[in-house]
Amino acid sequence: MKKINYLIISLLMSCLTVSILGIHSVSAAPDNGLVVDVSPDEPKDIGPPTYTPDASKGPTAYQKRIRTVQGQRESNPGVYWFQIADGRFAAESYRAPGGFVYVANIGTASNGYPAIGEVRDKIEMKSNPIYQPHGYVDYSGLPVPKSSLTNERLTRVETVPLRQGVESNITKLEITDLKTAVLITSQTGKVGPSSSDLYQEFRYEDTGERPWNDACSCFLPWTVKKFGFYTPLNLFWLADEVEQKRIEVKGKTSLAVGEETDLQALVSTIAPGETDYKNPVNVASRDQTTWSSDKSSVVSLVNDSGRVKANSPGTAKITAVWKSDENNGYILTASITITVGGAPTPDPDPPTAACTPPSPGTKINGRYMDPVVTAKI
Repeated sequence: MKKINYLIISLLMSCLTVSILGIHSVSAAPDNGLVVDVSPDEPKDIGPPTYTPDASKGPTAYQKRIRTVQGQRESNPGVYWFQIADGRFAAESYRAPGGFVYVANIGTASNGYPAIGEVRDKIEMKSNPIYQPHGYVDYSGLPVPKSSLTNERLTRVETVPLRQGVESNITKLEITDLKTAVLITSQTGKVGPSSSDLYQEFRYEDTGERPWNDACSCFLPWTVKKFGFYTPLNLFWLADEVEQKRIEVKGKTSLAVGEETDLQALVSTIAPGETDYKNPVNVASRDQTTWSSDKSSVVSLVNDSGRVKANSPGTAKITAVWKSDENNGYILTASITITVGGAPTPDPDPPTAACTPPSPGTKINGRYMDPVVTAKI
């Protein structure tokens, strides 16, 4: 019973100490489960890849496939208090006057402890690998290499259960507009000169350095102390894997009546992480490709592999549609206009053979004795 009473009294004294310092009561160290979600433009759940432009809204010769992936990381940002010459403790704080906040020393001159203080940190997380996910996965759990991803962004930040209110008390979280950094407002420090008193530091250092005092032009008889407190966070990231394909129909654009030709349907790809189209593939004869003519009387399809025949003078548009998947995938379409002229030009008629009989008494030169045949056989 005495032990229980002692704990209650200690707890009340801790609350009183915090109240005197003008800080909200943290004696119970509750896990407030603070969570921040970004604006509604981010999906709460990721799904299959999307394709844009949407082929259902009209033919398109190119499409981007965007696969959104997700990753998570438990991270350990920190607040660091260091002792200054007047015995107080200071910590860097975002947009605080002079860049620092100060709290009293609630220990002794030789054994100092920082009182609880509130600090605001801005931490750029996208550029720092210690805050990046260990890996990304798609909606089916399939790993996706980070090298193929773009547009990495923070979409959710939350405190860590069982650590919030114990190692620090995070009172506010804000994801910046660019979704690459987090503003953390937290309370850290001690309510009593003991490592078991709130909050639990992860680092304590006696630097061995004695501060200089200008008043006495001497070093003070105590050494500078430093404390570090974690502000643990769960970070949730999204990123995009972007691939782009386009289709082109190529071949002869002028035919004569009766002439046939083979057309090509070339699909090129910008692979994830690259910037240029590469490796065109002819899909003219693939099962996923369908061909059509808007004027079969002028140009008709000979087969389903892109071979066409000119039937009569005029113009016709030949269209190829390629689908990468029957249910969900790329749908690309492209056309070529073919002009058909008149009948094919026939081969020229062969020249007729000619022979002039000699006149009586005409002397025949020897070269005429070797006749030159001009008729085509």
